[in-house]
Amino acid sequence: MIVSEVAAADTEAVLRFWVNCGFLESENDEPGRDLQSAMEADDATVLLGRIADEICATVMVDLEGRVGMVHYLGVDPSRRKQGLGRQMMDAAEHWVQDRGGRILQLLVDADNLGALRFYEQLGLFRAPVITMAKRLDGRT
Repeated sequence: MIVSEVAAADTEAVLRFWVNCGFLESENDEPGRDLQSAMEADDATVLLGRIADEICATVMVDLEGRVGMVHYLGVDPSRRKQGLGRQMMDAAEHWVQDRGGRILQLLVDADNLGALRFYEQLGLFRAPVITMAKRLDGRT
């Protein structure tokens, strides 16, 4: 798999890929806005994993100070369990380190046990924090 940063010409393909991975819902345009923001920012990017010129994995990463945050790690459902998620997380880690980051973190739903095991196998640990949230769009 070849990993590279997203380019403007990749936008539609990335959004189609994210639909296939279940990141987009008809009423949720956040990933589209997030993709655009990452492409315009100096401290964020989307990394694409390609096999034979086809997108088979993605990860969005941003850096705030020394903390890198991972979003939208996705692997084509037909290519899961082949180590591509691990390769994308390695690429995200290197992207953060190359920019002076010292911590890599992400959010996982508490009941997503498969994802928790995956990230723990990569050396991530459960940080003793509580995330607080407030919807500002009127939805519940």
